[in-house]
Amino acid sequence: MRATLLFTHDVSAARAEIDRAGGRLLHVLTPSVVVAELPEATPLSACTTVRPADLDPASARLAETWGGSRGKGSPTEGLRWEAPGKEPP
Repeated sequence: MRATLLFTHDVSAARAEIDRAGGRLLHVLTPSVVVAELPEATPLSACTTVRPADLDPASARLAETWGGSRGKGSPTEGLRWEAPGKEPP
């Protein structure tokens, strides 16, 4: 499971759906944007990974920031400290 940005119009319904799927709600960023860990290929109805066109400005900024931060990373990210090419901070 990995953290996934989700959009919803009902956080309570999204939370229940995530729980039923065996996932875990990690963060409620706004009433429209949540972050959850979900099993692969989980069908969703109360929330979606597709950004709605009518998303409020604050939620839109959070979604853009989340997406930008998830795409960039070090080539050694996630490796053990003793892995070749990895140096402690």
